[in-house]
Amino acid sequence: MEMSPVNLREILYDVERIVRAAAKLKNINLRLNLPSSLPTVIGNRTQLIEALMNLLNNAFDSICESAAGAREVQLSASEQDAGRVHIAIRDSGKGIDPEIAPRLFDAFFTTKPRGMGMGLAIVRSIVENHGGRLWATPNPDCGATLEIDLPVRASAL
Repeated sequence: MEMSPVNLREILYDVERIVRAAAKLKNINLRLNLPSSLPTVIGNRTQLIEALMNLLNNAFDSICESAAGAREVQLSASEQDAGRVHIAIRDSGKGIDPEIAPRLFDAFFTTKPRGMGMGLAIVRSIVENHGGRLWATPNPDCGATLEIDLPVRASAL
């Protein structure tokens, strides 16, 4: 896999632009919350886009499976700790059943009728290949937040 310095802010804007039409068709309010700048990360642009799109599409699916309530997904990023960029995809969907949470990122595990169970396993692999971490947190009100922590350029060299 070819790794190079990438502008994560640009990638997040590109991903938002790509999935905006799907969000609109599903009547989902997609919000992008980014600072004016983010540090450069070392990564593979194509794989990072694939991972983020997968997480956003899962968030959309979760909202579509939810009976009522707000239909929102927020994509945000920040440099929370020196040398690390944090990305969060927060949805107002059905949330994550505590019984399945430990298996959420396992290959071939799915809760979708037509799912193969590879999406989140692939995302985890991509994130880990970039020196990062991926985890899920239930939201206090509804839905869940999938979070990614990636090293910035200085830490990755």
